[in-house]
Amino acid sequence: MAHVDLTSAIEQMEMMEEKLGITFGGLSAFLDHDEDDDWEPTLTVTGEIISTSGDPLEEDIEIKIAVYDSQGRVVAKASEYIDEESFAGFDVFDVSLETPVADIVKIRIFPVK
Repeated sequence: MAHVDLTSAIEQMEMMEEKLGITFGGLSAFLDHDEDDDWEPTLTVTGEIISTSGDPLEEDIEIKIAVYDSQGRVVAKASEYIDEESFAGFDVFDVSLETPVADIVKIRIFPVK
């Protein structure tokens, strides 16, 4: 089984992070793929979400992840919700998603309301 570090492929949308008063830190991305297996490759993105002001969230935030192949196509997507009531200024997240290809060149992560 191949375990490939794709952390360098992560792109943050810092303008969107600033708009919502958060930032992502400690990000990592790893692709697990076994060519002898019928399962699709699995990408796991892990990181921190941090309030830039130290204040709680004003509303829930959705962390979105888009995965791109070498042709610039979005080949997979996933999201994770951060609940305003349970967020105390810092949290960690872990999102796993199957991709139809192992040829991943960009992983975009961004927050939305």
